[in-house]
Amino acid sequence: MFGFRRKRAGTDHVEPDLPITPMLDMSFQLLAFFLITFKAAPTEGQLALALPTADGKGTVPAKLDPLNKPAHYTVRATATDSGAIESLAVLEEGAAAPPRQLGASVAAVRDELTAYRARLRGEGREGRVTLELDEKLHQGFVVQLLDTGIRAGFENITPLPLDAARR
Repeated sequence: MFGFRRKRAGTDHVEPDLPITPMLDMSFQLLAFFLITFKAAPTEGQLALALPTADGKGTVPAKLDPLNKPAHYTVRATATDSGAIESLAVLEEGAAAPPRQLGASVAAVRDELTAYRARLRGEGREGRVTLELDEKLHQGFVVQLLDTGIRAGFENITPLPLDAARR
């Protein structure tokens, strides 16, 4: 009696059944959802910071230079019913003068933008151009106006619809 021990009946080794495929599917769906709905915050243009002096014994208050702000010029192009350029006007932001009417001449716009760019280079400033384009304007004229701005020396050119409600 003393030597008898009852042995437990052994069971087969059981692997846990983990459904990996549905978990991977859900992970990729969540990843795709977050990638598609992610909206990055806009970058700041100019930050006012108090930077240390060269010797490291204090700070210099930050100064924002309003004169160093890029000059902004707007070229408005209206179109005829056939899609050709009807009229062009150039407006300088902040100027008291009304928009300068240039007729339908792209060469006049080129000369005007070249003069503006030369003035900005002399002042050591940057500039940007906004093209407000009539929706009836043919693509060839749009490309011609973009090319005119680039040849005048502007790098920041933004085409927009003439109708403010469509922007």
